[in-house]
Amino acid sequence: MELRTLTFVASRGGERDLVLHAERARYFPDTNVTYLERVHSMVDPREGQPGIEIECDRGELFLATNDFVATGNVRGRTADGRKFTTTWLRYDQKTDVAFTDAPVVIEEAGGTYTGGGFRYHVREQRFRLLGGASVVREP
Repeated sequence: MELRTLTFVASRGGERDLVLHAERARYFPDTNVTYLERVHSMVDPREGQPGIEIECDRGELFLATNDFVATGNVRGRTADGRKFTTTWLRYDQKTDVAFTDAPVVIEEAGGTYTGGGFRYHVREQRFRLLGGASVVREP
């Protein structure tokens, strides 16, 4: 099945857990996977603020688990205002962790960080930079 516009909402415990918009989607029932193009998603949106907001060129939504993989020009923002860019990112709904093992650049007030990946615990708003992290402080 092919859709021109898709909005997907997953809930957990009566609260929205994942809100995903795509300009184009292709659903394959035999694998229960939806392939997405030009994606904007919000994970753990509360009171109008996402726990993490992600935009990307392409994505895969695994409907059995509500896991989401973002690829191609991945950029995002965490609830505390950090911005990041990377080549791919996965959101694991069960553990509520967004992560990548690809190189990442993170910008926040006062500096820029680079690393070989990160783990972001969405509900706790806890960020862990991985793999040869370096910091560039701005005056």
